[in-house]
Parts: sequence; C-alpha cells; structure tokens
Amino acid sequence: MQSSADLTRALTEAQTEMALAAQTMRKCHDDTAADQEMAGDVKEVYEKAKTAMEAQALRTTTIKNKLAEVKQLDALLDEHTRPAPTADPDEATPPGHVPNASADRFLTHKGFSPYERHAVRPARKEVHNGAFGAYIRAGEVHAHNYLHKNATKAEQHALMTTTGTLGGFLVPPDFRAELLMQVSAVAIFMRLARRIPTSTNEASWPVMTGASSNGRLYKSGFTGTWRAEGATGTTGTAPTVQNQPAWGQKTIPMHAWEPDAVVLTPEQIEDQAINAEAILQTLIAETLALDVDSECLTGVGLTGPRGILAGAGSTGRVQRVQATAAANVDYGGWIDLVYGTAGLPAQYHKGAVILMAPSVYGETLKLEDTEGSPIINTFTNPDKLWQFPIEFSEFMPAVAEDGNAAIIGNFQNYGLAERTDLRVQRLFEKYAPNTGFLARARFGGDTLVESAFKILQCGAP
Repeated sequence: MQSSADLTRALTEAQTEMALAAQTMRKCHDDTAADQEMAGDVKEVYEKAKTAMEAQALRTTTIKNKLAEVKQLDALLDEHTRPAPTADPDEATPPGHVPNASADRFLTHKGFSPYERHAVRPARKEVHNGAFGAYIRAGEVHAHNYLHKNATKAEQHALMTTTGTLGGFLVPPDFRAELLMQVSAVAIFMRLARRIPTSTNEASWPVMTGASSNGRLYKSGFTGTWRAEGATGTTGTAPTVQNQPAWGQKTIPMHAWEPDAVVLTPEQIEDQAINAEAILQTLIAETLALDVDSECLTGVGLTGPRGILAGAGSTGRVQRVQATAAANVDYGGWIDLVYGTAGLPAQYHKGAVILMAPSVYGETLKLEDTEGSPIINTFTNPDKLWQFPIEFSEFMPAVAEDGNAAIIGNFQNYGLAERTDLRVQRLFEKYAPNTGFLARARFGGDTLVESAFKILQCGAP
C-alpha cells in the first residue's frame, strides 16, 4: 500500500503532464489559425492576379481588333491610290483611278480635271509636287527623270506634255489652290463673281428671258391673270399672246491668258533659302488678279472676258442712270441709281455691292443730303453707302463728262469661266543665264443677268 507521500508525488506529476498537454494543444490551435489566415491571403492574391490577367487579355484582344481595322483601312486607301501597271497616254481618265463617287463629285464641282482628281490622292500629290519642284529648279530633264522613277506613263504625259497651245508643266493642284487663294485676296471678280469651271473652249450657262411686259419685275415670260370668283374665263379661245417661260443660254468663249515671263536668276533658283515656287505664286497671282479685273470691267469680249461696262446703255447690255451734276456724281444721281424707277430692281438689292474707283469715292464723300449731312458717314460706316458695301478698283473710270462712275449689283450674276489647266513653261535659252517662267491659262467672262446691274453715269457738261 502506497504512502501518502507517494500519492502526492504521483498527483503532482500527473498535473504537470496535463499542463504540458494543454500547452501543446493551444500551440497546435494557434498554428492552425495562422495557416488558415495565410491560405486566405494566398487566395486573395490569386483572385487579384486572375482579374489582372483577364483585363490584360481583353486589352490585347481590343488592340488586335484595332490593328485589323487599320490594315483594312490601309488596304482601302491603297486601292484608291494604287497606279495601274500599264498606262495609255490618250486616256481621258488616268490609269489607277478608282472612282470615289463623293470625292469625285466634290472635286468635279471645284473644276478639277480627271487627272487632277487622281493627283490629289495622297499617294500621287507627293509625286506631282516633287516633279514640279524638280522642273522649276533644274528643268525638264530632271523632271522627266523624277517622273520616270515615280509616275506612270499617263502621268508623265499629262504633266510634261509640250503639244497643243499650252505646253509646259501642269501645275500641281496644291500650287493652283494656293494661287487662287492669293488671287482672291486681291481681286474683285475672282472673289465676288460666279466661278464657272470648264474643260472646253467655251462655257454655257442657262438663263431665262424676262417677260415682255413688266420685265423689270418678272424674271420669266410666265405671268398670271385674275378673274372674278365663278367666272368662266375665256371660252376656250387661246390668248393672243402666250406668256410662256422663255429659256435662253449664255455662251462664254474662252480666251488665252499669258502674262510676261517671270525671270529668276540662277542664285534665286539654286539658293535653298529662296522659295522659287512661292515667288512664282506671288507674281502670277498679282498679275492674274489685275488682268482679270481689267477685262471683266472694260474688256469688249474679243480677246478676253467681256466687261460689265462694255456697251453700257445699249440694248441687251447693262443700263445706266445719269446724274445731273456736270461731269461728276451727285446726291440725286446716287438716289436714282439705287431707289429710282430706272435704278437697281429691289429683288437684286440683297447681296449687291457698289464698285467704284477711289477717286469717285472721294467725290462722293463731299456730297451732302438735303439736311447738310454727308451721305457717307466716315465715322460709323466708311465702307458702306446706305446698306450697300463699297468695293474699290483702279480699273474703274474716274469722273468725266458722261462717263461711267460706279456699278451697283450682285456680282454673282457675272459669270467668270475658267479652265483648270494652268501651266508654267520653263524658258532657259531665251533668258540665259537666267531662267524665265511663262504662265498660261484660259479665262472667259460675261454678265449672266444684265438687269442685276446698274451703272451710275456722270452728268453731261
């Protein structure tokens, strides 16, 4: 039989072992919780990585789709700009030109020829401009070499042909557009007149003949009558005079325009700091602006456009309203020109401008109304007479006995026909050691509606 001491010692040992067992169990529980927490963190990182990979895959797919779209657009552009492998110089439409309905309609409306419509495609504009620059700076041989490497035979023929009345080098569409912009900033008629592009020797414009009675008011021969309500009108008998719309046609012949040659020195051509093309643009633009304005005002139509002042006052031409002041303009004359019974019809007031020489404007500034006030207020509206804008041209006559002093009208009723093939010919031998550049083009012009204009005539002596 064990003693009490032995039992006490055994109990103590058992308690110690139980304490160690409890400690071990708590440690195992803590390790399990840590493992579970670690497993949760790993799962969260995995989910984030999976989401990022899916987003990256979506972006990659989008990029691939965009690249496919770009390739399709490149193929479509190449289809419209690719020159044909063979070319016939006599074809009206250049080879490699794939019709683009909307673009061609726009370019045709702007007066571009079939070749130019092809040339403005991005792939051809660079070739055309490069060839023109080679022609200006180095001559025909260098331009031929450039075109031989970069252009089709049809393009070489269209750009460098020297047959026919024009010859030289067909200027690039970019050059021609810049030229026209410079002209429009100076010229009156190129800015205000109706531009009619043509590729033939004449331009035709349909017009409607005014009524035999009240032709000042009715634009056609078609007029109406009134009858009482319930009246039977005529008994089937046709009226003696049939008021039918009367159609006509204005034909504007084309005339050659050829200014003096622009002569450049070798230094001007070879110096890279001097833009020879820009010099040509400026000089040609200024000359063209002045020549067109001169002919469209005073030309008789034999060698150039027919001017508004040509045959003024005669049958079928623009009519005049005469002032009473001797050899000058006066306040009453201006009123009669605008608002008188023989003045500009009211239907043409909208869009109308007054064109005169600066010297006539100076005489008009001296005029006063019946109350002693100037008819042109130089402080509030110095560029208007009443509501009509004032334009100036040095080709308008000065005041003189029975002379034409001013024009009022809507200049959209003057037709300015123009061919699109402006050419520049290089002349070396004639101006050696310098080089001359001769511009050539064709223009025509005439009034389309004579009643849309009126001319103020100075008084008799």
